[in-house]
Amino acid sequence: MKFARIIAALTLAASLALPAALSAKTATTPDSTAMPNSEEARDALNRKQAEAAQRQVGENVAREENYAAAVTARAATIKRQQEAYAASIAAYAAQKAQYEADLARWRASLPKCKSTRRHPCPAI
Repeated sequence: MKFARIIAALTLAASLALPAALSAKTATTPDSTAMPNSEEARDALNRKQAEAAQRQVGENVAREENYAAAVTARAATIKRQQEAYAASIAAYAAQKAQYEADLARWRASLPKCKSTRRHPCPAI
């Protein structure tokens, strides 16, 4: 749940910062809306755009891989915690069963020890 909140906060911050960054970039680039005068200039801009798109795709793939790794790690942590919990519950059940068996033996020995002084009453 905390991870989802962090992702939501980062997404919100990025969405708020992106328009400002784009407007600042547009403002500093002279004549950015003008059409390229020659085919070479257009090709250069196209290559530049394609490189930026490739870089963005690479970053997106890396982010997806990082997220998948984080999800896998979290699932492994949850599995370990569940196994540890199950083991502690089983250990508790075994201790409780031993206690109840000891208590039953002790209670069974009480009438005999109370009826005579030859058999001392055992401690709990």
